Amino acid sequence: QDEEWLEQQGMTFHNFTHGIDENKTIIGSYGKRALKDYNDWSATSLWVMNDPPKLGLTLRSWLPLLPKSQVARMKETVLFSYSHPVESLVPIHIYGDDALEKGLRNWIVYHREAIAQSANTCRVVSSDTELLQDPVKQAFLIQDGLSRCSLFSRRLDIYGGINSVRDLSSGAGAAHDLDPQKGCKFIPLESALDSVLSSPYQLPASDRAHDLYDIAMHFYCDLKSGEALKTNYTIKSAVSLEWGSDEAKPKEPTHVDPTCLSPEKEKPWILDGSCSDTKIASFPSEARLERSCGFCGDAAAYLRTLRDEIAAKYKERCSDLVVYGAALGKDYVQWLDTPNMFDLKVKQAVEQHGTCIFTFFSGAERSSPFLVEDHQIVIHIDSTRLPYLHDRRNVKLLKLNPGLLFPWAQRIIWQDVKLMKRRMRNDLPVDYRQHFEVTTEKPGVCVSFQSLPAHKFAIGQASAVTLRNHCDAIIKAAKRRPTVSDDLSVLSNQCDHYYNIHEKDTPESVIFRQEPLIDSAFMAFDMRRESCRMYIGRLFCSWLDEIHCYSDRDQVSFSTAFSSSGLHLARASEGLSKGLTIYEDSDGSPMVHFTSPVCHWYNHLFSTCTLTVLGSPAQNAPRVPSDQNKKIRVSLIVAGTLQRFLFKSTVEKVIAPLTASEIEVDYYLSLSTSKAKAYRADAGYTGHAEPDIGSDADSIPTLIESMLSQKNAHARVISIKQDIDIDSDEMLQDHRARAKIEHPNEDPDQRFPVLDMRSFALKRTVVANRNLLKLHLAVQYLWREAVRHESESGHQYDYVLFMRDDSLWLSKFDLAKLLVAGDHDVYVPACDARSPPLHPQEINDHILISKRSSADVFGNYYSTLFETDTQKCMRRLGFKDRGCNSEMLLKFVMEEHGIDAGRVGQGLIPFQRSMQVKLPDGSSKVCFHKFCQSVQDPMVTDSIDQCKNIDWTAVFQ
Repeated sequence: QDEEWLEQQGMTFHNFTHGIDENKTIIGSYGKRALKDYNDWSATSLWVMNDPPKLGLTLRSWLPLLPKSQVARMKETVLFSYSHPVESLVPIHIYGDDALEKGLRNWIVYHREAIAQSANTCRVVSSDTELLQDPVKQAFLIQDGLSRCSLFSRRLDIYGGINSVRDLSSGAGAAHDLDPQKGCKFIPLESALDSVLSSPYQLPASDRAHDLYDIAMHFYCDLKSGEALKTNYTIKSAVSLEWGSDEAKPKEPTHVDPTCLSPEKEKPWILDGSCSDTKIASFPSEARLERSCGFCGDAAAYLRTLRDEIAAKYKERCSDLVVYGAALGKDYVQWLDTPNMFDLKVKQAVEQHGTCIFTFFSGAERSSPFLVEDHQIVIHIDSTRLPYLHDRRNVKLLKLNPGLLFPWAQRIIWQDVKLMKRRMRNDLPVDYRQHFEVTTEKPGVCVSFQSLPAHKFAIGQASAVTLRNHCDAIIKAAKRRPTVSDDLSVLSNQCDHYYNIHEKDTPESVIFRQEPLIDSAFMAFDMRRESCRMYIGRLFCSWLDEIHCYSDRDQVSFSTAFSSSGLHLARASEGLSKGLTIYEDSDGSPMVHFTSPVCHWYNHLFSTCTLTVLGSPAQNAPRVPSDQNKKIRVSLIVAGTLQRFLFKSTVEKVIAPLTASEIEVDYYLSLSTSKAKAYRADAGYTGHAEPDIGSDADSIPTLIESMLSQKNAHARVISIKQDIDIDSDEMLQDHRARAKIEHPNEDPDQRFPVLDMRSFALKRTVVANRNLLKLHLAVQYLWREAVRHESESGHQYDYVLFMRDDSLWLSKFDLAKLLVAGDHDVYVPACDARSPPLHPQEINDHILISKRSSADVFGNYYSTLFETDTQKCMRRLGFKDRGCNSEMLLKFVMEEHGIDAGRVGQGLIPFQRSMQVKLPDGSSKVCFHKFCQSVQDPMVTDSIDQCKNIDWTAVFQ
């Protein structure tokens, strides 16, 4: 209870500023149990409370709670025994580099507060040093003092003594004994250290340490003389007793109740780690006390036996990589008995790569506790032998103990069984080893977690991924399904508690406020290093303790457990993508990797996206061979409207040169037939645009296929529909709902993805936003079809051209010549001779020629926009009424994902966004609708006018 009270007021026993304020304490579970026992005793009993040294900080909070004893006929009696300041230097190893300062300061503050806490009691004073020097004499003196307080009226028989006594006030090196009559003289600090430490103290004592030692020794003199026990005594201090740095300062009181709130908090903690050679204990935390974790005690005998049986049967076969999950509870167990329930990739992973996939389940026992069912090694669990009543908490004992269950495995992946359901289309890995390599081995970390995305399942209608929003989303969802979690008040109080204890700028709280939120359904662990095994064990021990104490929703408690682990956010490591989120330890060693939220399985591209974003081939494509004669594969992704569609130049000047160079070309096209309102509808010509291959939507697909076939290219997808339906998209629906709440008087598309609140731009910005979203949703549909083709064909594209519908190529495109310009992730027109010039935060978005390794970002750009912090993009501009336009957003997204963009001359990408305008006499005129030019490698364009320079009023009068 003392530890809980200290936590309530933002302190620990090694980090305190004052005694506990008794008016601001809340009795917790430990204290309630103690008081229950106390109240069962007779009033004629003698109460003795002994909790040195914490009672010196908490006594005033206990006194009103303890039942009165008829034996104690006067005030409460306190035996006050003070220690020598040098005794505080013995355990200095627990304090770190400023150990001397902290030890001495704590001694001063503790004794000062102990005097204050014991005021107005019947106080019997003694000294630890005197007790050691002459224990029998001091015992009799204490007995006399207790008698004066109406206790122990008769003497007790006391025998014995202590053979070895360390005299810290005199002897070799001491100037004089601390005799108040002779003045307060004492040995130097360095001599005191030599007298108590088993080995020399290596660091030189600071000036502050010497000052604190001087204060402490004079305070000690006053304790010996009795002066310090007088009313209004003040410690003579030449220096501040506050902590030396902001980081070291204890937290101010938060006045929240950290008492365990779990409905199963009284269940035993079965994970005893005391028998292990290397003790695994939870990290010191602002939130909880230390736990040990292991399978040592009798309570863990069942799990220990299970561990040994698994090892005996599967250690030799599965030591390289273990993938495991659990299905506890009747709803999950039914999945194992349902035909065709699991994704075919489970079968492929086992048959193609020999993956060991373990599933623990708690249903009716099979004929054997170890069976292979649906390509999984199914292990029966008797949940009645696990400590908790509810399986949702029991499953965490399996989920968060990878090193205890599989101590022989080199690599371990936890995968929720729900991810394997066929209908979920989560895009699980087939080659788990490859997935492990890019998410864990390549960054050189111990653990890889999947970041929580900005999705309605994760944060509801909120716009930011924060613990608060995640808690609110869980609570709202649980109201519809009240049986899936603990009492909602537990969850709400838990979230409040976490935010309260992390109000100050301690290192732990800084990490917490970085919102390191994960989806715990997929986690990868590298168990090959001792340092990793220890870190994972300690992190998960801390995490399990939070779950034991609070709600069973592990994602809620993760950020608190993680923030206590002593890591800090690292800068991008050399040789790794700048988009990586890595946390490292104090030595700069990478420990934890958070994969991009864009790649979450909610987007149905989990493995493919993860591998490609991190620079590895797609999961079903073979690794690229070193054969220099390997065929290059290129895909063209084109989206827009039929009205503006220009196709002929693409066939003749892009596709034909590529296939002539024996490059395989696949074409993906999405066009809408509705006449979408133009961003600048007042331009005078946009309403007269026409496609260059006819306007019969029914015949166009056949015509395109024929034209491509003649050039030895393939039409993979030709989609022509009336409109692109963005209104049915769930992500946009959620965003619009939030926008209506935040800005009820505005069009919900006014501020996303582009923000321009200037009065003259309001209407056109709404149009631009809808057009932009339609464009990228169409591109995303095409890209997913392209990825599906990669998977089915077993071949991966090398380069992807993301083009607009109105691309007019003026000369032949030479891919080889473009690549000579430099090795980049993506190539874009420099457009550095444009008028007006590009803003420094803009990058041209007319075309993207991307390597396959970065193409997922652009192919899934629609979803990426909803994951993008547009406010962060806006803040770097400094505008009050404008955010990032589409070209600024593209540059921002590239930088966030660590994509290297090569800006090349227009002559290397010889096209312009153009428009074929139908004239009143039935003829057509082509003009440059969006013009781009470069300083180097410019493109000759004298024969075609820019649309804005034509007097369209005169043309159409």
